[in-house]
Amino acid sequence: MQYILKLLNNFLLLSVLNVFFLSFSGGCWGQSISTDEAVYAEIIYSVGLHPPSHPEAFPLIRMHSDDKLDFYFDDLSGDPNEYSYRIVHCTSNWEQSDLMPMQYIEGINEDLITQIDYSSAQYSNYTHFSFLFPNNGFKFILAGNYLIEVYADADPDKVVIRRRFVVLDERVKILAKNRRSTDIELARYKQSLEFMVEKNGYNLSNPYADMDVHVIQNKNWKTSIKHVQPTFVQGTRLSFLLEDELDFFAGNEYRFLDLKSIHYKPANVGTITLDFPITVDLLTDKKRASKQYEFFRDINLTSYYGSEDGLNHKLDADYMDVTFSLYSPSKLNQDVYVYGDFSRFRLLEDGKLHYNANQKVYEKTITVKQGLHHYKYVTLNADQSPDFMFTEGSHWQTENDYYILVYHKAFEDREAKLIGFQKINSLHIFED
Repeated sequence: MQYILKLLNNFLLLSVLNVFFLSFSGGCWGQSISTDEAVYAEIIYSVGLHPPSHPEAFPLIRMHSDDKLDFYFDDLSGDPNEYSYRIVHCTSNWEQSDLMPMQYIEGINEDLITQIDYSSAQYSNYTHFSFLFPNNGFKFILAGNYLIEVYADADPDKVVIRRRFVVLDERVKILAKNRRSTDIELARYKQSLEFMVEKNGYNLSNPYADMDVHVIQNKNWKTSIKHVQPTFVQGTRLSFLLEDELDFFAGNEYRFLDLKSIHYKPANVGTITLDFPITVDLLTDKKRASKQYEFFRDINLTSYYGSEDGLNHKLDADYMDVTFSLYSPSKLNQDVYVYGDFSRFRLLEDGKLHYNANQKVYEKTITVKQGLHHYKYVTLNADQSPDFMFTEGSHWQTENDYYILVYHKAFEDREAKLIGFQKINSLHIFED
């Protein structure tokens, strides 16, 4: 009885605080916002969010640890712009939560970005903004899903970037492995996975109602499988041994573009013209949908920004106008896009290729920073997620990363917490 009264008192206190903040807060709290990852400003490029020195890693912070994330971007305008950041808490389904900042952060959840560096590149002028977090200004006190928003001119309505990350309070253990799909008709195109969640002493009394499990392929939130239910519960172990609910099209290995140096020409580059700006014409690519699978190790959509030609790999890196082209003897009845980290999460605007009937190619020129990049050609599904089948093909042998996220919302919780996380790689299929 005392426990219930305590919960009611906490609820009433939070209700009063909610009214207070709705009345007096000038920020975004209490408003509905988009939680999709995006770049909204034409002058913003090369956005990164990852553990320091590990661009390929999942953007995750473990509570009660020294974990940090490195966040950065370039402003190509040449103007002395100012940017601020804000941390926003989201539900397990990536909707903005009703929590106030004081309920998920100790400290200040928004501030001016003060780490500013100016490019030393030979052909490009840009400003590099960056910071590590959490920092001395704040720390996380609640696990779950989060957005980092960047806005211009001290105006929270002028959002220029949104990126997702998660905070983990690890309470359960996940044992997982990849396998081929059991779907006989699609087994050569798909990969699947099965896993078990070990409670590890944590109270999961009603997992079918209180637990939420998501599976992500290659850090692509748009193609994630959500709300996965356990097949059965036995003692302290929850088993996820599903027929085809955890099947993913495996796709193909990413094509690569090595622009770390302007002084040598990679095999897939036709010409490099050193001018203002630098222009790069790639050799024309061809569709791979009907070709046999060929393995080569990629980094699954990740870009490494940097130059090998100077002392400071980030600030010495130049920007280039890179022309991509895909051979097609005739115009297709659907649009084609080039899909990579450099497309700034703006596939419709930045990635759409145009058909050149004279050259019989789909082509597009995109501004890209020096570094190592990976890309594919795609069409779009009805939900705007990328579809690789027509242009790249899909093979069960393809190397992919998979991430399992386990959320739990106890009776006394306002929002679900992230209590489990596991990464596995599909190369383990060959170990079975």
